[in-house]
Amino acid sequence: RGHMSAIRYELPRPVAPRVQPIGQTVFICGTWSGWKDYDAMERGTDGAYRCTVRLGPSRCEKFFLSCSQDTYEAIHPLFDEADQTAQIVGPDWDGKGLNFMIDGRGDGGSSEGTVFEVCFTWTEERKKLAWQKVAASYMFDDARPLGGGFEHSYQLRGSWRDWQGFQELRRVENSSGSVVA
Repeated sequence: RGHMSAIRYELPRPVAPRVQPIGQTVFICGTWSGWKDYDAMERGTDGAYRCTVRLGPSRCEKFFLSCSQDTYEAIHPLFDEADQTAQIVGPDWDGKGLNFMIDGRGDGGSSEGTVFEVCFTWTEERKKLAWQKVAASYMFDDARPLGGGFEHSYQLRGSWRDWQGFQELRRVENSSGSVVA
């Protein structure tokens, strides 16, 4: 009586966490360092982990959290370029290529150098991640936001080269971040 079909989708297997939220160090790693640095987030008296991030020239910064200084205990979303409303999973080793993204291009736009505070709350019941712009008057003299010191490189690829190889773009002297081929 009509065509019937079954769709099978395999969900990720639940993995018991190897670490617990109480007293755990949480690291953050992102595009502001070329994915090289794992910086420990500050744990406040309220149990939330915080750090500040400075937007680079693209006005977008991608990142993930980890309980170790590698990707084996990553805390990440279920899809790439997730915002702060996304479901958070981990710590596990399934987070490769699954990152959160602070997008400064929306909401009226944020300029390069805008500082955001990232706040991660981890309890037995749930994990929550949020970020918001930080007013310049809120920044302390000794507060050093992550980002701002890494020199990004850009490449160009197109049909004029049969989509083969990448052409390095170089920065234009005395410009506000412009690059040319």
